[in-house]
Amino acid sequence: MGMASATGTASTYPPGRPPTATAPSRLARGRCCPGSGRRHNRARGKHEAELDQYGVDVPGASGVPAGVVSACGHRRFGDPWMSGGHESFELGSDRPLKALIAAYQVSPCRGSEPGYGWHLTAALAAIGVDVHVITGAESRAEIEAQGRPGDGLTFHYVSHRALPRGFRSGERSVYAEYLAWQRGCLEAAVRLDAEHNFDVVNHLSWGSLFWGSTLSRLGKPFVFGPIGGGQTSPEVLREWFGESWRREAQRNWALRVALRSNPRARRTVQAADLVLATNSETAARSRALGATRVELCLDTAVVPEAIAHEEHEVPGRSAPTVLWVGRNLPRKGVVLALHAFARVHRSVPSARLVMLGGGLDDAATTAQIEALGLNGAVHRLGQLPLPVVIDMYDTSSVMLFSSIRESFGAQVLEAMSRGLPVVALDIHGVGDFMPATAGVKVPLQRGEGLADALGEGVVQLLTEPALWQEASRAARAAATRHTWERRAQELARHFAGLASARRAGGSVSHMHAGDTGG
Repeated sequence: MGMASATGTASTYPPGRPPTATAPSRLARGRCCPGSGRRHNRARGKHEAELDQYGVDVPGASGVPAGVVSACGHRRFGDPWMSGGHESFELGSDRPLKALIAAYQVSPCRGSEPGYGWHLTAALAAIGVDVHVITGAESRAEIEAQGRPGDGLTFHYVSHRALPRGFRSGERSVYAEYLAWQRGCLEAAVRLDAEHNFDVVNHLSWGSLFWGSTLSRLGKPFVFGPIGGGQTSPEVLREWFGESWRREAQRNWALRVALRSNPRARRTVQAADLVLATNSETAARSRALGATRVELCLDTAVVPEAIAHEEHEVPGRSAPTVLWVGRNLPRKGVVLALHAFARVHRSVPSARLVMLGGGLDDAATTAQIEALGLNGAVHRLGQLPLPVVIDMYDTSSVMLFSSIRESFGAQVLEAMSRGLPVVALDIHGVGDFMPATAGVKVPLQRGEGLADALGEGVVQLLTEPALWQEASRAARAAATRHTWERRAQELARHFAGLASARRAGGSVSHMHAGDTGG
């Protein structure tokens, strides 16, 4: 398995490449790269639900909240959103904190975990952390297409090993490639640590409790996460999963029973100095496996200029728009959303439901719309350019978030940043991070009563302007706590604290290249 590096010096890039630096796009996740690559395409579609079974968001697929496909702009590191006023993260008089971060996929222009890997590492470098990122070789083209990384941000690329016959296609190949990359990541980390002597190590992605991290063996202060995937689907939601409930029940069993004997997960969380979890259920499972310190932390954020500051009236008072954003996966609750909107339509006949995302033009969804008498009231627009999606946040009246299993949901934070109130189930990451005052959080209940409760929450916001204004203000205030710079500041403080504590407690013996067996 080979490794190549790209540093913040322009000389490491091909001659003639412009030495510009880029930073996070306007909303939480940028989407600008023209091609998705064979591996990304394979991860979509056929194996998307299988990957999700173990809490892994498929890059560019289930993790893309708005189904955005077009180009997007990027700001430079020197722009005001990340300049001045931040702490200086140094150990000693003039040495910056050195962090080694593993991020399986990194992209400045994708959603889901690749986008998080880019935005967070860039934000850490911008506040003075010396960041080295080990990522997959397939991320290189998209990273280098953005120009020279900023100072303090270095990428190291680890290529894939050849897989044994029987693991070269299908679902198993996706997992096998990731596990093989993890081994190569550890080998690269040992070599890099011998050269740079890192203060702290962080496994950033994939952020899955189930698959663990080989970097737990490096012998340095170790942060695992943010991770998700520990949340289960309550049986009360069974009917909304439909035919996919059998697979969902198997996933629940794997988390409640099989995870306890998963050596990779147990070894990782027990070795971690800090586990960051995206929801309470994942945090609880980490503690049950032996994690000594677990804290909640979202795996998404927005840039400050994405947050709307001006108050405005409820959009579309005469013909309100209820916005739904996601992909047509069982856990996204498409059927639940349609039943909830049927309740809205009975009370507010002029309301329309606009659904953004891929896969919504299927025959089953069409049949549901017809059976509920919603022809003409539901508009499925598919994947749209990012500027159009932003306009939809700004011109819609309420967001309906119907996911019945989700670590969090980036679209919730995106909507809140624009002052759009959200109606959602009070479970998983939304239950932990979305303030109740930012919309309506609906407790779980059985059957059609759940859809009615969601619909009633939407109606309440549509028909009570004062409540809508209060929710809009609370949503915007909540979003200010989840900017990329604040997320980087929080993580850097964790890094510095762990590094200082380890130094005060004595030196740590280093691994050698021969100690990287699987």
